[in-house]
Amino acid sequence: EFLESLIDSEDLIFLDYDKAYSFSRLIVTPEGRDLQIYPDYQEICREIKAICFSKHGISEIRNKNLIYGRNELSRKNLLNIDQEFLLANHVEQVFLSKLSFGDYLNTLASAQTFTYMVGAGVFNLIFLDDDVRVLEINPYRNNSWAQMFGLSKLCRFNVIVSNNLKESNAAAQDELILDSHVYFDAEIANAIKKLISSNN
Repeated sequence: EFLESLIDSEDLIFLDYDKAYSFSRLIVTPEGRDLQIYPDYQEICREIKAICFSKHGISEIRNKNLIYGRNELSRKNLLNIDQEFLLANHVEQVFLSKLSFGDYLNTLASAQTFTYMVGAGVFNLIFLDDDVRVLEINPYRNNSWAQMFGLSKLCRFNVIVSNNLKESNAAAQDELILDSHVYFDAEIANAIKKLISSNN
């Protein structure tokens, strides 16, 4: 759905896994996650956001405090999120990977603050805005993908590192400890409060 939002249907071909394909002109580029090698990447990210929002008829009305704990996934979950805290501080818990692409965009278009666990969810920052305050939670040490790849420059970005961890049973992608779950605790709650108050 993301690709279909950006690329005209006549230019987008989904491969059939039962067919063999040959290409007469093909340039294979290495995997590159660091957007900062492109001098205009911030403008390109904003253009991607604008195209996606336009295709889905979405307007940015940023009035919600969102938290994404990756709780529907197997690694790097934010555990024991205090629902009373969320209610008292007007924070809405979201489960982004369960949403259709349109609902996903609509959800992120409502964020005035966004708290999330480090990882592939860094993609979500493309659909935020320069004034959105973001808190990225890292287990064990600062391993911020947003800072490594340049997406931290698309918003007002903050990092918190937690050592209040629970080991994940899922297969590790790198160091096992960096895939740990993090317990929601007073330190994280205070960081979220600070994030919200700095927006007022």
